[in-house]
Parts: sequence; C-alpha cells; structure tokens
Amino acid sequence: MVVLKRRKNHERPFHTFPVDCCDDTADLLAHLFYNKYRQYTKRVVGSYEDATTGTTCYHVWLLVDSYIVDITGDQYNNDSILDVKCPAVYVGIMDDFHLQFANLGIEENYIGIDGLGKHSHERLYSLYNTIMEYYDSLLV
Repeated sequence: MVVLKRRKNHERPFHTFPVDCCDDTADLLAHLFYNKYRQYTKRVVGSYEDATTGTTCYHVWLLVDSYIVDITGDQYNNDSILDVKCPAVYVGIMDDFHLQFANLGIEENYIGIDGLGKHSHERLYSLYNTIMEYYDSLLV
C-alpha cells in the first residue's frame, strides 16, 4: 500500500492507509487471491460500540481457509476502546484482537471486485491495477 500513498493522484481513502481502508483492502486482497490463485475467501465484518461517542465502529478482514488475513487491523492501535492491539500484518488463527469485534457477518466464497456492484468497479480496478504494476517485482 506504500505504492498507493506515493502516487500524486491517489485514490480516496488510501491516502490515510490503514485508517478507513479495511473494506476496500479486503475487496482488493480477495480479488488478488481469486484471480491469481483461484482461492476463494470469506469476507468478515465485525463491529464494536464506542461508548464515548455512541457510534458503532466496523472492521473488515478476510478468512483464507481458516486463517485470518488482516493488513489494516493496526488502524485501531491508537483506539482506547480496544484493549488488544494488532500488528500491521496479521495472518493466523482467531486471536484476542479479532475477538473484540462482535456481530460478525461472514460472506462466503468471496471473490472481491467482481462480486461487488458495478458502482465500485472503476475505482477499485484502478487501485488494483496500480498495485499489480508493482506486485510481481515485490515477489522477486
């Protein structure tokens, strides 16, 4: 995601990554897993109540097989409501950080961008294509 921060004409919301980016990030990662590796994912949405503001806060991550893949959980590390913090990249089993989120909704066989409504396609494909410009060189 550093690539997206460096671009002059960055797309909202990635200029604040990881803050407020979990939804789009999950879509982009799911699209990558499906299109590059034919790996279905599950999209998980969790929430918690912020008693100080009375608002419901949401977080989105993926399950690949039975492993959590979350590259935006660290956006909550300055949040005083959540006691357990998350590393910048988490791949593993259910942990104390993710257990803090209630009302989990799980979307099965999630494939990312192509599973969304057409209103998101152009914006997310633009982001995805930007990431893919650098993806292969990062794997070397």
